[in-house]
Amino acid sequence: MRVFGLIGDKGTTVEIDEAYIGGQLRHEGSKVAKAAKTMVIGLAERDGRIHLQSVSNRRFESIKPVLDAKLADDTKEVVTDGNPTYKRLIAEQKLLQGNHGKELKEGNWTTTQTVENAFSLFKRAIVGNYHKLSPWHLDRYMREFCWRYNRRRLQSSIFDLALDSMLNRAPLPYKTLVAF
Repeated sequence: MRVFGLIGDKGTTVEIDEAYIGGQLRHEGSKVAKAAKTMVIGLAERDGRIHLQSVSNRRFESIKPVLDAKLADDTKEVVTDGNPTYKRLIAEQKLLQGNHGKELKEGNWTTTQTVENAFSLFKRAIVGNYHKLSPWHLDRYMREFCWRYNRRRLQSSIFDLALDSMLNRAPLPYKTLVAF
C-alpha cells in the first residue's frame, strides 16, 4: 500500500531541485535580491505528485529532514541537479545527477524538468491566484498548491473532496494560523 504523504515508490523516478521564491528587490544586485527570496525544495514524481517546502539553504542539515520525511525509501531512481549535497543524502545506485550544459551536448537527458515545471506553475500561481505572499505563509500556500496539483486528475470530484474536508475538520482560527 502506498502512503499518500511520501513521494516515490519502487517503480517511480523522483526529481529533486531547489528554487528561489518571492523577494521583489530590483536594481540591488543578484546577491541582495537572492537574500530577499525564500529557498524552496521540490520533490516531484514523473507523471505524479509533488511536494514543495521552504528550507533555509542548500546545505545537508536543511535538506536531510525534508528528504527523510517525504522521500520513500524504496524509490527506484532520484534525479537531481549538480548539487553535491545529494551525494551524501541519496544512495549512489539510485542517484542520477544532471548537468544541463553536458546533457545538451551529449544528448543524454537526465533532467529535472518535472519539478522545474512545478516551480514554474507555482510562480505563475503567485501572479495569477495569490498575487502577493509573505514568507510567513509561503509553506501554507505551497501546501494548498500541492493539494490541487496532486489531485489534478480528479476534476470531477474535486469539489466533493474540498467540501468534505471543510465539513469534517475543525476551523482554523486566524490566531492559530499566524502563531509561530
